[in-house]
Amino acid sequence: PLESGPLIYSILPDGQVTINVYQGPVLRGMVSIDGSVVNATKERAPGIVLMTRKTQGYSNASLQGEYLYTIFEQQTAVPTTAYGTMSLYGNGQGRYQDSASSMDPPGSGTIIYSVQPDGSLTLTDNYNETFHGGVVGAGGKVIILIDTETDAFEDEVAIIVAIEKPSGASTAD
Repeated sequence: PLESGPLIYSILPDGQVTINVYQGPVLRGMVSIDGSVVNATKERAPGIVLMTRKTQGYSNASLQGEYLYTIFEQQTAVPTTAYGTMSLYGNGQGRYQDSASSMDPPGSGTIIYSVQPDGSLTLTDNYNETFHGGVVGAGGKVIILIDTETDAFEDEVAIIVAIEKPSGASTAD
């Protein structure tokens, strides 16, 4: 069953966040300056928590432009990682290109996606791999996707995090 229950959190002025989950672990991480995105990990245990503020009014048009993504994936005991660029066209279609990948060769191809008004997201790539556990946040600037597919053909766990590609960013920022 999925977990649910109360949590208590505190945020320091420098963006550090501590989250105490009811009958669960203490999570420590960071929060974006506007409070729309939280990234935290469990202490002394493997795990990661990604959150974004839930709002309404989303559609396929909310995802339009260039996004940078990172993938962390575990397929039948083979961990893989990749990062790259997605071009989303605002009409439920797009393309992706790995810039680097632990798989050889890096992947590329097409994307079909569907965004619901509450920001929930489903995305399917050209390998017919579907990510059902997606969410759009921060006004379309952040995408979080998970895949927990376990069936007779494959055991897979994947996390994809994408952010709208910033313009003019530098190491000085």
